[in-house]
Amino acid sequence: MRKMKTLVAIFGPNGVGKSTVCGKLLEQTPQSAYLDADWCRKFNPFHFTPCTLELDIKNITDLLSNYLNCPEIQTVFFPYGLHGQRREIWERVLNGLRERCDAFRIFPVLLLCDEKENIRRMQADSRDEERILRALRNSRTVYEGCPYPAIDVTCLTPEETAGKIRQLLADTIEIKEIL
Repeated sequence: MRKMKTLVAIFGPNGVGKSTVCGKLLEQTPQSAYLDADWCRKFNPFHFTPCTLELDIKNITDLLSNYLNCPEIQTVFFPYGLHGQRREIWERVLNGLRERCDAFRIFPVLLLCDEKENIRRMQADSRDEERILRALRNSRTVYEGCPYPAIDVTCLTPEETAGKIRQLLADTIEIKEIL
């Protein structure tokens, strides 16, 4: 029997550390891949039009399905924000993956931190004041009441956060195998 593949979707507000943590997870996890959604929409100027929205969905779906269909990859890490039009994009990507990929499971994880730490992280990432204020206004409240397992990363390093995610993933797999 073939082992089911896992798409680990790391959600959270802008600047919380999703991409950094996915880089650490990739280093720590054999037979894994990491797709950063930002890579799928590198165009100038960046704004969603009907055409660029479809391009973003196609790029993400194509790359994720390529990883999920590769026999040598078991786990795919995907950092993503669900603010603005991105929730719709995520739903359309999932529908595309369900049509194009063999059985896989989605393991969502939510990363959160307090606002002061969120600002500090965005400043350390050289984001300008306007971008930081927009992120605070548009991406922090989206996750209130979100039903996914959450990790408060306020006082955690990226390595510690990656370890917690790997433990959550291992615990979930063990529980399902016992049942």
